[in-house]
Parts: sequence; C-alpha cells; structure tokens
Amino acid sequence: CSRDWSSDVCSSDLAATSGGYSLRYQVGQAVFMVNYWLDANRNARFEFIDPSGRSRVEEYAAGRGRR
Repeated sequence: CSRDWSSDVCSSDLAATSGGYSLRYQVGQAVFMVNYWLDANRNARFEFIDPSGRSRVEEYAAGRGRR
C-alpha cells in the first residue's frame, strides 16, 4: 500500500508470529514493536516493546475492556 498522511500502517507491515501478529514501526531512529494475539474467545493480549528491549503486556477481555 502507499503511505500518506492518513495511513500509518499497511497490512503488509504485519508479520504473522506463532498464533499472533507482530508489527514493527519506526519513529525517527527509534524502532518499536507490538506483538498481539487473539484467542478463540476474542480476548486480546498485546506486548509493547520499546527500542531498549523493555516490554509491557496489556490484556483485554472481549466486550469488557482491559483486564
């Protein structure tokens, strides 16, 4: 896809991982990653990784929001 002011991420930016997806993006010279998974009940787990390798995890229950 082509990028313009309204498009930050293309579907081609997403890479399939074991049971989920991974998105790698760059802001200036810093590279960030987001890994995410959806289970059979549509619950979601996100892992955010900053340029230094530190990560934090957020989990969301389908229809109920953040756990």
